[in-house]
Amino acid sequence: RRSEAPQKSAQFPSRRSPEMAAFPLREAELQQLADFSTAFARAKGLLVLSSPQRTSPMVVVSSSLLPGAVPATELAKCFDIAPLYNVLVDRVSRDAAFLEDTLDSTSKADDFVRRLLQVFRATPAQLESRVMLGVNRSDYMFHHPVGDGTDTAAAKQVELNTISSSFGALSTVVSHMHLAARRRFLNDQMADDFRATEVLNAAIATGGSPGYGVAPADAPAAPLATALPQNEALQSIAMGIAAAHSEYRKLDPEANPAVVFVVQEAERNVNDQRLVEMELSSEYGIPVVRATLAELRRRLRLGEAAGATRRPKLLLLPNEATTVATEEFLKPLGGAQQGAREVSVVYYRSGYDPEDYTKDGNDELGLGSAHSAAAIEDLCWDARLLMEMSSAIQCPSVAYQLSGTKKVQQVLAMPGALERFMTAEESARLRETFAGLWPLGEDAPDESTRLAVEEALKRPDDFVIKPQREGGGHNLYGAEVASALKSMGKSELSAYILMQRLRPRPQAAALMKKVDVPSAATSGRYQVETGPALHELGIFGIFLGAGTSGGSLLNSAGGFILRAKPLNVDEGGVAAGYACLSSPMVAGSSAEVASCMRTVDSAYASNLPMAAALKQSLLAD
Repeated sequence: RRSEAPQKSAQFPSRRSPEMAAFPLREAELQQLADFSTAFARAKGLLVLSSPQRTSPMVVVSSSLLPGAVPATELAKCFDIAPLYNVLVDRVSRDAAFLEDTLDSTSKADDFVRRLLQVFRATPAQLESRVMLGVNRSDYMFHHPVGDGTDTAAAKQVELNTISSSFGALSTVVSHMHLAARRRFLNDQMADDFRATEVLNAAIATGGSPGYGVAPADAPAAPLATALPQNEALQSIAMGIAAAHSEYRKLDPEANPAVVFVVQEAERNVNDQRLVEMELSSEYGIPVVRATLAELRRRLRLGEAAGATRRPKLLLLPNEATTVATEEFLKPLGGAQQGAREVSVVYYRSGYDPEDYTKDGNDELGLGSAHSAAAIEDLCWDARLLMEMSSAIQCPSVAYQLSGTKKVQQVLAMPGALERFMTAEESARLRETFAGLWPLGEDAPDESTRLAVEEALKRPDDFVIKPQREGGGHNLYGAEVASALKSMGKSELSAYILMQRLRPRPQAAALMKKVDVPSAATSGRYQVETGPALHELGIFGIFLGAGTSGGSLLNSAGGFILRAKPLNVDEGGVAAGYACLSSPMVAGSSAEVASCMRTVDSAYASNLPMAAALKQSLLAD
């Protein structure tokens, strides 16, 4: 008897035409694929906590049973351009005047940006030469609206993430899962239907069909090649952190520092972080300590200056440490501290949301319940400031975080703005990926913005309003766009930007959600939903820079993430529950697919010498 069985396959609610073809995979075939995928996910750690409680059971992360098709030429372009985006972020982050000027009006309307700028202004020393690590992720949609008269999809940037760029590790597992399923079922009795789904989605991605659920599916005009590229996001992220750790140890080769992961207390996406931690431990011998901002406010202190940086060492005191007043906290300690651990790298998987500086603070700070939320927030911001003041390499620094705000993204899209940081040729390549972006509020005096706002009021479904937030669930769509433009004053609107809404073509998808690991407390059931879905690609970029004095020590594309969401869903965050993890299947002519695969493989191959050298050096110690 089966210990579990899929719930009845449901159709996404969507804008479907009556002529939509039946889903290529039949119910029994979907069940086989779901059984295989569930077993693979459990075996390989493709899991999240079922609730924010640490003791809650693990469940399989919401994921697509099938890869999503992407144009081979566009994925290759996104990989090629990743190092340019890395350089852009680094150069913007070291231009204090640009960041101050760009974010001035936004900081007056957005308290979170104001606090970040306060930390930035308080730590200006050696900005041009400071070593900083970036684990960035540039997200794209393949803009290909129905009825626009073109047959080509263009990669357009949704946003550039510079803090807590997540799901790199779990996306690596999803890629392996799809590759394993493809190898198994293309040689199975369901091979014809499995391949039919690939052919359909490949045709949609490359312009041979207007989209599943939108119009009748057409056969591709010419035979299409497809392939699943290797994903090394997990390995690339760990290598970047290891490279920063190694660079830090040059200050004191005898030291045995640890990497600190700054995490949320109520974190469901634990395995995505733990897999990076295990990679650092097993491949590079690097110890990792996980802590919330509140815990770090209690346990962190500054030590003596570290080498030529003239910045104080960052010390992690034993867990018995108590919270001290701000004045004492920010003052360097003298002499050796018994039981203290030096910190080499601070890797943020938190700190991108205002709640990260307020939530669960009382217990971690050991203050009881007498302190107000405002007092706890101030103490947690002390921790962020202290880490920025130290010689520990930040990932990201507050300068990198500010460089990834939506406001900076919008300003860089203005005519001539990129050329402040990049060559004309580099600027042209980056600009090809820009969507329409416009300022709002106090920064919106020009004619092009006025016309864009007029269009947004007439056609709000074609625009998105975005705040300076990460993590999903914050954007305004459809009627909300028109309402905000009508009701908000200029000052309030300054916290937002206006963006063109991108229109990728919907593909046939089978999304698996709510998968419970069997236990005494869970039912062990999953649900597979089929229907049209939209995809969003993210390319990780790994950058270790030393500024004008040292240049880039590491700069490469570092793997990818693909997210799939039902056609009628606006937001795209996996952690927020809107989307599912998937992986890309590149599609195009044989030559295009082969060229794309070489581009991806070349990016990974370029990292092999550094990874080998780091392992040899760090493990030898």
